[in-house]
Amino acid sequence: MLLALFAALGGTAVRALFTLAGGTSLSTGLTTFFLATFGANALFAVRRMSFMGFVADPAAPAMCVARCRKSQQPDGKRANQILHIVGSLLRTKYSVRPPMSLGFSRPRRKGENPRLIHGPPNPQLSGTVDGTGHVRCIVDSVRASEGPTLARKGSGKRPDSTQGRCFAKVFEMSFRLYTRCQVEAPAEAVTSIRPDVEIDPSEVGADPQELKAAWHAITRLYASGMHPAISLCVRRRGKTLFDRAIGHISGTLPDDPTGAPLVPVSFDTPFCLASASKPITAMLIHKLVERRLLGLDDRVADHLPDFGQHGKETITIRHLLTHRAGLAITPKATMDLELLAQPDKILELLYAETPAWTPGRHMGYHALTSGFLFAALIQSVTGKTIDQVLDEEIRQPMATRWLRYGAARADHALIAQNAFTGAHVPPPFSLLVERALGMDVPGAVRLMNDPRFLSTAVPSANIVATAEETVRFFEVLRNGGYSGRTQIFKRETIREAIANQSGMEPDATLLLPFRYGMGFMLGGEYASLFGLHARHAFGHIGLTNTLCWADPDRDLSVALLTSGKPVLYPEFVSFAEAVFRIAGACPRDSAGTSSPPHSPK
Repeated sequence: MLLALFAALGGTAVRALFTLAGGTSLSTGLTTFFLATFGANALFAVRRMSFMGFVADPAAPAMCVARCRKSQQPDGKRANQILHIVGSLLRTKYSVRPPMSLGFSRPRRKGENPRLIHGPPNPQLSGTVDGTGHVRCIVDSVRASEGPTLARKGSGKRPDSTQGRCFAKVFEMSFRLYTRCQVEAPAEAVTSIRPDVEIDPSEVGADPQELKAAWHAITRLYASGMHPAISLCVRRRGKTLFDRAIGHISGTLPDDPTGAPLVPVSFDTPFCLASASKPITAMLIHKLVERRLLGLDDRVADHLPDFGQHGKETITIRHLLTHRAGLAITPKATMDLELLAQPDKILELLYAETPAWTPGRHMGYHALTSGFLFAALIQSVTGKTIDQVLDEEIRQPMATRWLRYGAARADHALIAQNAFTGAHVPPPFSLLVERALGMDVPGAVRLMNDPRFLSTAVPSANIVATAEETVRFFEVLRNGGYSGRTQIFKRETIREAIANQSGMEPDATLLLPFRYGMGFMLGGEYASLFGLHARHAFGHIGLTNTLCWADPDRDLSVALLTSGKPVLYPEFVSFAEAVFRIAGACPRDSAGTSSPPHSPK
């Protein structure tokens, strides 16, 4: 999301960022951008704190008032309350520093004066932040209010100064403000390079120093603990500049137990592409349009009659491909793991949906909804499942091992495990994510690792492939539809798929301006997702830092796959630097000399 926001700023803003704070380097500019964004997020976090009923005391780094239902609660329940209080404080994303102070207040009982009984802050709760972003707190003898409670109205009793007194046992608790993976070894010790493939960059006119700096940025990104595994494949003019991976499939994830076996990643390790699956699914639709089995301006209801209700009668296939159908909000029920293997049930939910706007009027990213409809459209005109069509039209001609929806259960252990890292997403960004995905980011990460998700087809989100296979797919599109001497797509089909459909129109879901093709995110003349001066580049992002693209002007195809899923993290600058340096290392030799994509010479 940060990369998308950065790309949307435009060339003038990018140049300004690079020169802020007296810096002219890429890292300085990106760091400045991140700090500005993070500052805005902090304001939202403070606002959220007031909504949740917590009060920040300027005199104490972290002080809150908790309202207890009863004063005479057993110690165990009081301890659980304290855990809940501090856990709620954690969700506001404050940096906890010792000492912490807690106070309690008790609401009135029936018949009492409406004033509440408040307890003073107790300074006996301290916390420390360790290197993994965990906060460890020791709570000792935390007492409720020692102030006098009010006598019950009409009882004739005197206030009792002992009422409301309660002690919690000593205990230790651990929670996360900022989640990192365990970095077990130097980058060089956990790097896997495909032998005898990578060439000297100068042979294809690329800048070796820029590419060296790009890989250095990747190793810094790994060392930050944000990504358990990273895989990178880069080709220019059909020659491989990078085909390597760094990190572990499992064993270093934040939730992995201490001493868990370390499974190293390799250049052949498959990753779940998440939303970077969309271009592959979209090209299946374009293939059927090429064969005249579908038309881009066909109404979806012409092929799926039950879809034509609740204002969806005029939605076309083009609307779905360009995120203009108004189905941007993912119904939460569609992400029920038990329903994923029952596409008919999911379709019933989508048939019952009402568009968020008049179809065709606005553009808003459809994270998941359109993929299920594409699968149904494909089956309606071919009689085959989307898995079968993918296998026949793309996998077999390309001779890939993976590049499929999900994987066989026996292969799940080979797939890189995903991990939520970084800071939790504060409002309002968290609301945007939940609207688009039907769940929060940690929930999406858990879903991506679940065997049920990996055992079925989720067309917009669960293509499993290696970086090398993903690059080969984009090489097919860059080369006019050819894989070697086999033509998979016609040149005209690709041209239509990557043609600009939106300008830089603001996206109603992501609240950022984007250029979309039909199934693709597009580059720009100045700043873009795919580097500077990438007007003809096309590709897609995937949750959250997966990025795949081709740039015909540079004769370049790239797949940068990551298994960490951070949204807010300062180490993002290393990710962005790697992307911009890869693009900057390859001159635009083909710009203005040929119109992309081109056929093999």
